Amino acid sequence: MKVLLLQNVKKVGQKNQIVEVKEGYGRNFLIKNGLAKSATTNIQKGETKQQIQKENSNKKNLENKLKTFSEINKEKFII
Repeated sequence: MKVLLLQNVKKVGQKNQIVEVKEGYGRNFLIKNGLAKSATTNIQKGETKQQIQKENSNKKNLENKLKTFSEINKEKFII
């Protein structure tokens, strides 16, 4: 059974992650306690898009930080 985690669950996964769990554990513990919801096809497609967007934004942030770092390294500072 695939579920979308709504909170971090120890030894299972992080928030907003789709994970495969045993059906009884998913239905009787995770979903019942509000820790997860069933991952339908629409949710899985949406999560994939969100993960791609998040990775792209992380790459852009890293590129900006590296650019700033290289600009700072070119300068000489006297303290």
